[in-house]
Amino acid sequence: MRHRAAQCAVILAHDAFLFSNHIDSSRPWHPDSINTMIERTRRPDKTKPPVYTFHLHQLRHYSITMQIGDGWDATAVASRHGNKDPNMTLRRYAHALKARDQLLAEQGGVRLRELAAPQQAEGQP
Repeated sequence: MRHRAAQCAVILAHDAFLFSNHIDSSRPWHPDSINTMIERTRRPDKTKPPVYTFHLHQLRHYSITMQIGDGWDATAVASRHGNKDPNMTLRRYAHALKARDQLLAEQGGVRLRELAAPQQAEGQP
């Protein structure tokens, strides 16, 4: 975007958008144009079945689910995806936390077994 603006002797907007048709990148693409591009990629020939069957919004849900499931904190995930309230993100994607909860329980069990195991004094077999 910087290169394009420089070629046109225009200063890039301080809060420039990556996806913009404006030389200074001051305004983003309209969301419908992105959906149209995705749909053209998904179904290049209207007489044939779609090349793939997911929609752009489903990709967003997948991304958020994987990030929460991988242990990223809700505030970072919510911010990355434009959600102002991390609590809303947690409520909507709570199903992704079940695997993390299982891992947490297993790790807690390991720690408890370690604490319960008799401690061997140094030098004793």
